[in-house]
Amino acid sequence: MAIITSCFPEDREDNIAVLEGGVGIGMLLGPLAGAVLYTLGGYCAPFWFVAFVCCALYPSLNSSIDFIEQQEREISKKQKVV
Repeated sequence: MAIITSCFPEDREDNIAVLEGGVGIGMLLGPLAGAVLYTLGGYCAPFWFVAFVCCALYPSLNSSIDFIEQQEREISKKQKVV
């Protein structure tokens, strides 16, 4: 949440709402998805699925980290000027 408030100060409330909504949906659907994967593929299926999703999302996450670092540099420059 601290990253959202520092990177998007002008529409902070909207982004926090999206974050909290995503957490809520994940808490509701996560156990259901895990149970379905366990039923279909056994004990290892949920773990393999999470590993696949992490590998598939790596490029997107990497570019997000670059964006966050860029925003932090801009914020620190603004603070040094003031």
